[in-house]
Amino acid sequence: MKHLAILFIFSSILFSCTDKKVTQHLNDIETLQAKVDSSNTVFETIDLETISKYREIGKEQMNYIEKHYHDSTNFDNAKYIDVYYANYKLMKKIVKGHKRLASEITYTSAQLNDLYVDVKNGLVADSVYTKYYTGEQNATAGIVKSVSTLKDWETRSIKRYNGMVPSIDSIIVELKNQGYR
Repeated sequence: MKHLAILFIFSSILFSCTDKKVTQHLNDIETLQAKVDSSNTVFETIDLETISKYREIGKEQMNYIEKHYHDSTNFDNAKYIDVYYANYKLMKKIVKGHKRLASEITYTSAQLNDLYVDVKNGLVADSVYTKYYTGEQNATAGIVKSVSTLKDWETRSIKRYNGMVPSIDSIIVELKNQGYR
């Protein structure tokens, strides 16, 4: 029994002593994971439902205008329609980017968790750790930038849509009054 107690104490001391380098690696990975989690929190606030709804309305309006708008003398309306169309394309990019970014966040988070476990269990050599950490650091920086861009695009496109839709509706009403149904 006495030998078992000594073995237990020695094992506890051995396992409780962790290398400073390993501790630093674990802290670095936790920092990246915190950045991904923070970006994911912002990412989840993107109102994809509203963007999708506005995009569908914009698509219908653009299809109608494309089919019936042939006025080459009113350049103000044409410029306005061009800006509205650019906003419609921006909303398409948001929807497409949202899906891609969601999978990227999930994948990077899983990779960081796996790297953390591997480092904690001593399964990764320093050179291999550096390679994987650098890759995950770049992926995390890309996620932070992409989330910021999507959030900015969301804000701009919703404001632009809300400001422009009454004018586009008036152009469509005008076309309908001219007999284009």
